Amino acid sequence: MQRKRRDARVGTEGESQRPQFFEGFNTEQIKTSGATINTVYGGNRNGAPLLLLHGISGDACALAQGRTDAIAGLFRRDDGPARLRRQQQAAWRRRSLRVLKASDGARSSGSNEASGHWFLLVQPPPFPETMVQNSAEYFLKCTLLWLGGSKLTDPLPDWISSAVFDEYLRTFRQPDTIHAICEDYRAAASIDLVHDNADLNKKIQCPLLVLSSEKGPFHRMYNVPQTWQERAIRAQGKAMPTGHFLPEQMPQELMQEIITFMSA
Repeated sequence: MQRKRRDARVGTEGESQRPQFFEGFNTEQIKTSGATINTVYGGNRNGAPLLLLHGISGDACALAQGRTDAIAGLFRRDDGPARLRRQQQAAWRRRSLRVLKASDGARSSGSNEASGHWFLLVQPPPFPETMVQNSAEYFLKCTLLWLGGSKLTDPLPDWISSAVFDEYLRTFRQPDTIHAICEDYRAAASIDLVHDNADLNKKIQCPLLVLSSEKGPFHRMYNVPQTWQERAIRAQGKAMPTGHFLPEQMPQELMQEIITFMSA
């Protein structure tokens, strides 16, 4: 693997005017066999490693203040290699774990919500790409609102800062970004199912924390903790009283859940 390192506080060429969301952290681009993974890391180098996929800066900074060495493993849909195909999208998660060199004591935590936009974005190209690109700002704003539990007529909520929204929009206006996002969702409806079936008889070995959204569909449709208890050796979790964006909408409560879980 090849590594390219820089301070997270300093933008690359053409990025100097863009806000940096990982103050005090280092960033690396790690080239694996099939993709380049953008990583952000920092914290206690003597602590246990924690891998955050699609990590949020607030999560990483808060976790790094304790005993845990926070490593944010980010395959960014915006500034990463945008033309990854479905098999590559599925494989980058495994490569991220290789980079981390996860130990037997690894733990897994995460949240997951399904929504109607899945059925649009999985359609064959260029149909969803064209629709999103023609109304990029409107599509982005509406998605953030209704996934967050707000009405489409509401203003952007306080948990989305103007700097964050502008960064979302900057990348959302790039055709390659939209295509990569659609390919990610197409993978969920194709190659991901193949991979799921291949090891459906195997249970997740590490302790698992499953946090879902009370305002999302899974909480109403299924017993989410029980579902994951059937798929893991040891799983625990609950629904939190918020929308899809747990790190942004309930940062302190989420941090406490993760820190308690990681400290057990």
